[in-house]
Amino acid sequence: MISVRKLSKYFDSFCVFENLNFDINQGEIFCVFGRNGSGKTTLLKILAGIVEPTSGKVEIIGDNNKDNPKKKILFVGHEPNLYKYLSVKENLDFWAKLWGKKISEDDIKKALEFFGIENFFNYKIFELSQGTKRKVSFSKFLLIDPQIFIVDEPFSNIDDKGREKIKEMFLKSKSEGKVVIFSSSEKDTYLKPDRSIILAQTQGV
Repeated sequence: MISVRKLSKYFDSFCVFENLNFDINQGEIFCVFGRNGSGKTTLLKILAGIVEPTSGKVEIIGDNNKDNPKKKILFVGHEPNLYKYLSVKENLDFWAKLWGKKISEDDIKKALEFFGIENFFNYKIFELSQGTKRKVSFSKFLLIDPQIFIVDEPFSNIDDKGREKIKEMFLKSKSEGKVVIFSSSEKDTYLKPDRSIILAQTQGV
């Protein structure tokens, strides 16, 4: 379970959000709703351990990896975090090694096949469309197999087939007791979460 208590984030005098309290349970799909600029991405990055909060804490309860509990979390942002002059294969191989995962070319091809992009195996990232780049980023989840998935706006800038495969991947992860956290600016999201939080627009103080 992820426990969030009295979480606040400020950038100078600008309040992104303040005094958030919520829990995310094992085997749960959780959504952070909010308009653009409401702090969704910032909150996801704090949950992933990428950004530090101004105050409050995020605790992963029941994690056996006490030295680095966030090692089980994989974050994929709205912009694909890929090296544009490396191939799709080289990028995924790099990310797997970074996580200490031993994978083969067949493993990479199977992950790409899941999203229908196996033909781009040797393409450089800069040669791909934005939607295909996002699918490559989502392929990381299949290869790394984290316990906690955190994704910023997973259903935007991607085709219907891609959305369906992402939904399938998230539901499978939920059935395996993993945690899926994603953000959306639309309340009628493509995937109905088990629970959610809504971030209101904030302003400077």
